[in-house]
Amino acid sequence: MVQQANSLNFIGYNSKEIKEKMRYMDSDFYFNKEFQTAKAKVLKYTDIIETKTLLYIIDKKDYCKYFMIMYDYAYYNNIINDLNNNYTSTGKDAWLEENNGGKYTKYIKKEEWYFTVVTKKVEN
Repeated sequence: MVQQANSLNFIGYNSKEIKEKMRYMDSDFYFNKEFQTAKAKVLKYTDIIETKTLLYIIDKKDYCKYFMIMYDYAYYNNIINDLNNNYTSTGKDAWLEENNGGKYTKYIKKEEWYFTVVTKKVEN
């Protein structure tokens, strides 16, 4: 599952590039919708059975600032194992990803019915 998360990291890409790459990617995620919040544009992708949701958060300049994947708790142990096995732990529910010369922080947010893995670029 983490390998897929690595390949989904489009931080710094514009929304058109993300849509194009996602269209041709062999992924569990399918385009669901695009919407605007008060702070950002969001590209939403879901898996076919809607137990995973991928959100790309797009800034006002049309570039991805970060992304998050929301999972049903049925995936929790597998995701934690993947994160522990593939990234450097930086604390409880937090990891460091080094990918294509960039550094990214990954952390988990727990909600009542689902949990989210958030990935953001580490700013120098």
